[in-house]
Amino acid sequence: MRYLSWLLWLVVAAAGQAPERDELASSYTHPWIGDGELLARLSDSTARVRVTVSPLTIAARHVDTVTCDGQPVALTRRGNVWQAAVPLGEHLVTVDSRAAEGRDPSLPWTAPPPGDSAAVARRLEAAAGEVVIPDGVYTDVRWTIAAPGTAAAPLLVRAQTPGQVVLRGRCAVQLSGSFGRLQGLRFEHCANNNTVLLSGDDNRVTQCLFFDCGDPRSTFGHVVAVAMGGDRNRVDHCYWTRSKSMSLAQRVSATGEVGRDNQFDHNVFRDVYRYWVNGQENIQIGQNQRGASGALEPRCRVEHNLFDHANGDSETISNKSSANLIRRNVAAWCDRATLHLRGGNNVLVDGNTAIGGLGGWIIFGRGHRLINNLVVGCSASGFSLGAGATDPEAQYAAATDIYLAHNTVVDGVGPAIATVLASPTYPVVPSGLTITRNVLLGAAGLALNGVAGDAGDNVVRSAAAAVLAVDSPAALTLLPGTVARQPRLATVTTDRLGRERPAQTVPGCDEAGSVGSQPAIPPRSVLDLALHRGPALADSGLAAERRLTDEARELVVELPAAAVLSWQHRPVAFSDRASVELPGGWRLVWQGLAKDGKPDGVIGLYDGDRLLAEAADLVLPYNDFRHQGWLGRTLNTATTPNPGVWTEFHWLQAPDFCLLVAGPTNRAVPVLGWPTGRPGGRVTLRQQGGGVWRGVAVQAWQEVDPTPPNAPAPTVASRGNMQVGLTWPTQPGVRYTVQRATAAGPWQTVAAGLSSGACDDFEVAAGETWRYRLQARTPAATVVGPEATLTFQPTGPTFRRLAADTAVVEPPLGLRAGGPAAPPAVWAPVAAPTDLEICPTNGHADFALNIPQAGQWSVYGWVQAPTEGNNSFWAQVGDAAPAVWHLAADPQWRWQPLFTNRALPAGPLRLRVRCREAGTLLGALLLTDDPTWKPTGP
Repeated sequence: MRYLSWLLWLVVAAAGQAPERDELASSYTHPWIGDGELLARLSDSTARVRVTVSPLTIAARHVDTVTCDGQPVALTRRGNVWQAAVPLGEHLVTVDSRAAEGRDPSLPWTAPPPGDSAAVARRLEAAAGEVVIPDGVYTDVRWTIAAPGTAAAPLLVRAQTPGQVVLRGRCAVQLSGSFGRLQGLRFEHCANNNTVLLSGDDNRVTQCLFFDCGDPRSTFGHVVAVAMGGDRNRVDHCYWTRSKSMSLAQRVSATGEVGRDNQFDHNVFRDVYRYWVNGQENIQIGQNQRGASGALEPRCRVEHNLFDHANGDSETISNKSSANLIRRNVAAWCDRATLHLRGGNNVLVDGNTAIGGLGGWIIFGRGHRLINNLVVGCSASGFSLGAGATDPEAQYAAATDIYLAHNTVVDGVGPAIATVLASPTYPVVPSGLTITRNVLLGAAGLALNGVAGDAGDNVVRSAAAAVLAVDSPAALTLLPGTVARQPRLATVTTDRLGRERPAQTVPGCDEAGSVGSQPAIPPRSVLDLALHRGPALADSGLAAERRLTDEARELVVELPAAAVLSWQHRPVAFSDRASVELPGGWRLVWQGLAKDGKPDGVIGLYDGDRLLAEAADLVLPYNDFRHQGWLGRTLNTATTPNPGVWTEFHWLQAPDFCLLVAGPTNRAVPVLGWPTGRPGGRVTLRQQGGGVWRGVAVQAWQEVDPTPPNAPAPTVASRGNMQVGLTWPTQPGVRYTVQRATAAGPWQTVAAGLSSGACDDFEVAAGETWRYRLQARTPAATVVGPEATLTFQPTGPTFRRLAADTAVVEPPLGLRAGGPAAPPAVWAPVAAPTDLEICPTNGHADFALNIPQAGQWSVYGWVQAPTEGNNSFWAQVGDAAPAVWHLAADPQWRWQPLFTNRALPAGPLRLRVRCREAGTLLGALLLTDDPTWKPTGP
C-alpha cells in the first residue's frame, strides 16, 4: 500500500522511538532568525530566505555550520550572533545548531547593555522609511508605531542586530498605523496584556521571539493580538515558549467591526505548560463562540504553524468565529490538548497533522469542512463531533452539516471518528454528516495491506469493535465513492501537502509523491532532570524535614556556577512567605498574601529588590482564589494550606542559562527561565512566618553525554505471589525500558521511561521460564542489555492482579482496546457525560476480588490520568458508599492507590468503578497484603 513508508515512520515516532529533544537543555534554543526576509520556514534549521544584505546575520543559540542551497558557507561569530557568507537573492539556508551535547560553554549568550526606551519612542513618533532600534535591554516600554507606510514603501522598525533588542517588564508595542513592519525583537518576561497589539491595517510582526511572556495572574490576556477592526495584518516566523497567557489571537467581538483577512503563519509554539483550568491557548480566533460573535466572519488564515508540546490550554488552536482557514499546521506531542472548533460556521480545516497528542479535532458548529488531515498516535478520538444545546445562542452548537473527507487516522487509542453522546445539558446530537474516503487504521490489529472499504468508501481496519463509532446512525450519511454522487468531493483537488489529486483514486490525506510544504514533525520532547543531575555535593544540612519560623538558614555547601539546587516546601499558613537567596544578589520568592488578602499565587525572581520576572505558582495558582464570573464561583475557598501538599523546586544553573522547575511533587515543570548563567557562592533559605523545608540538595550540573549508555544487565527474583522484582545498576541521565518474553514468545514491554533501577512485574505464571532484558536510552542512543532468565516460584506476600478485561462493564463505561504501548482499559470516552458532584446510577465496571484471609489489604490501580480534567473515578468497595477516587494527573501509566492497609474480611468482595471524569483510564487492579510494598516505575 502506498502509505507504507511514511505511515510506518509516523507510527514508530508516535510510539516514542523517534529522536528526542531535551527540554531543559533546549530551553533557550529557538528557530534561528536573521536580517533577511524569511519566506517559508521548513523546520527549526531550514528556511527559504530572501537575502538583501550579505553576509547574512543569524541569531541562534548555538551554530555549528551554515549551508546555502546545500553548500557550506564561511561562518564567523560576532558577539551573540553569527554572520554567514550567503549571497544576495533567494536561497534555501540551513543552520546546524548544536544541541546540549555540543554546547560550547566558552561562548555564552551575554545580555546587551541597557537601552534608552524614551529615545526610541521619540524616534517612532516621527518614523518614516526605516527605524533601527539600537541593541540593548529595554524595560517597561510604551512604543506606538502610528505613522502610515504604504504598500510600495512600508515602514520598517527593526532590531539593529536580530535578537539583540531585548524587551522586558510591562511592555506595550502598538502598530496602529498601516503598512508597518516590526522585525527581529526579543521579548522576555513581558507581563502586559497585549504586549504587541496590531490595531491598524496591513501591519506585520515577523521574526520576533517571545520567552516566558504573559501575566501569571491572568491566563486570558494575549501576548500578541490583532485588535477589532484591524484588516490584513500578518504575524509570521515568530517563536513563543513558556507563555503564561494566550500567545496569539485575533479579537472577535459582537460589539465592534471585525477585522478581516489577517494571517498567522510559520510560527512556532513550544513547551507551553498549563497552570490553570482555562486560558493559555496558543492561537485563538475569537473570544465567544455563541451568538453574533461566533457568526462574525474574520476570514483569518492560520497556516504552516508548529505546536510542539504546547499544552497551555486543552485547545491547541481555539476557533470561535466563522469562515476561517486552518491549513497545514502541525501539532506534535501536545498530550494535554486537541485542535478545537469551539464554534462558528463554515471553517475549512485542510491538511493539518496531529501526532502523539491527546486527540485530533473536536468539532462544534455548522458547515465545517475537514479534509486531508492526519491524526497519528493520539490518546482520544481523531475527530470528535460535539453534541449541542437546544439554544446554541447561549451554549455550544451541535456539529451539523460537517464534511469529513480524505482524512487519515492511525494508531489512535479512541475511536477514529466519533459523535458525542447526548446529555441533559447538550441533547442535540450531530446531524447531516458526510464522512467519506477516509483511512481509519486502529491501534489494535494495525494492517497496511488487504484492507476493505466500507459503504462510505472509507478504509477501516481495527481489531477494536468499531473504529467508526457514531452514536446515532441516522445522523450519518456514508456516500458511495464516486465523484458524481459526491459533488463536494470534487472540490478536494489537493492533498495534505498541496499535491494535485487528478483522479481522487487514493483515499486518506496523502496522494503520492515527495515531501511537500508543511512544518517538519519535531523530535518528542523529554523533560527529565536526571539527565542533568551530576554528582551530589556536600550535605546541605537540610535534607531532612525541618520547620523554620521567621529565620534564615545558610546552606553549608556552596553552590557552583553550574549546579542543580533542589528543595521541597510547604507553608504553615497562607500568609507565610519563603525565599531562596542565590549567589550574585538574586532571590526567588514565593507564597504569602496579595493585597486582597488571598494567596499571592506567583513566584518572583528579584535582583535585590527589583523584580525581574514572575512565574505561576502551580500549587496555589493566583486565579484559584479569586471569584470567576464565567464559572459563577471561586475554585478554591480554603483558608489554610493543605498540610499534605508540597511544592517541589529545582533551580538549574547551566553554563549559559538559568531555569526554575517548580510544581507539585513529582510533577514539577519549567516555569521561569533566564538567558544568562550565574556565579557560584553561598545560598540562604529565608522563611517569613512558618514553613517546612525538606529534600534540600545540591548537585553538579552535567551535560548530556553524547556517547551511548552502558548496556544494563537486570537481576531478577521471585518476590511474593504473582510478583517478580527486577533491579539493575543505573547511570545518570539514562531512562530504562523493561521487556519480558517466554522461552519462545515475542518480547513485550513491561514498563518504560524508568530512571530508577527497580521494577515489579505482575503478569507472570508459576512454573514457566521467563526472559527479561533492559533498554537503556538517552536522546543520543538506545542500547539493549543482555538477557536474564527466571523460573517463577511464588513465595511470601500475596499479590493478585485483575486486568481491566476481567471486569463486568456497562455503558457509558467501556473497555478500550489495548495496543503495543497500552493495556486494555476501563474508561468512559472523552465525549461521555460526566458528573463531578453526584455518583451516577448507570454504568459501571465490577471487579470480583477474593480476599484469601482476613487482614490488612491494599488495592492499587494501574491508571492513566491524562489531565487535571481526566483524573478521577467514583469507586465503591463492597456495600460502602461511593467515594471519589482522585488520581494524580499524569499522562504515563502508573500504580496509584485506591486504599492502603484497610481491614477486610475473608471471602468475595465486589469493587465497583463508575465514571466521574471521562478519559480517565484503569488498566488493572492490584490486591496485596504486603504493607511494605511501594509502587516502582510508571
